[in-house]
Amino acid sequence: MNLKRTRRCHMICAHYTLMEEPLLVKTWKEWRLCIPKNSSTRFVRHLGHLLMEVKVKVGQCSVLLLLCLSIAVAEDAAPEKCTEMQIYGLLDFWVGDWVVYSDEDKVGENKIEKILEGCAVMEHWQGVGGGEGKSLFFVDTNGTWKQVWVTAWAANPGGVKEKTHVFTLPNEAVRFQGLLQHPDVGTYLDRTTLTPIEKGRIRQVIETSTDSGETWKKTFDAIYVRADLH
Repeated sequence: MNLKRTRRCHMICAHYTLMEEPLLVKTWKEWRLCIPKNSSTRFVRHLGHLLMEVKVKVGQCSVLLLLCLSIAVAEDAAPEKCTEMQIYGLLDFWVGDWVVYSDEDKVGENKIEKILEGCAVMEHWQGVGGGEGKSLFFVDTNGTWKQVWVTAWAANPGGVKEKTHVFTLPNEAVRFQGLLQHPDVGTYLDRTTLTPIEKGRIRQVIETSTDSGETWKKTFDAIYVRADLH
């Protein structure tokens, strides 16, 4: 609870209680001191204007103080903003517009953006051959980052992938991994590793494993270059 506001409520009510005559509350600003700054709802504002219009009698101030304290307690229950929580900054280094190269050949473009007031990240992939895919990255209720990748060939093997952030490597590389199904090989692992490298570039490697992670085969190895530096 905001103790400064609470003490101010006590001072205001104590002042009014000492008055012998009913007092007209004239200033919304004075009562606003008892209300959290983020409590600008229609109800709270209506309450404040009512307080300005009615007479506060001796003995009623305890009721108003209780009301002030109840609203102040709500300040503690206000939802946190994703932009203020460190966990939501995991992919900040990847946010931006990128031109993507593999073996020095351009293979596509990718736009990574934070959405929903910083609570999720959206990937917009466009391959040079016309292939298109999108990913939604988000933090689940357990505090774990998840990825859902969807393409225009979602009805085919590999067209949809679901991965989980498994760990961040010492070199600040971020890895997502998932368990997928293919009619020819059965269950297999698929992982994506994003590694920040020199000059503001990023390396993305996608690998698969059909032996529970004993060995891995690269299916995609590319370098991201920011579009404004291209």
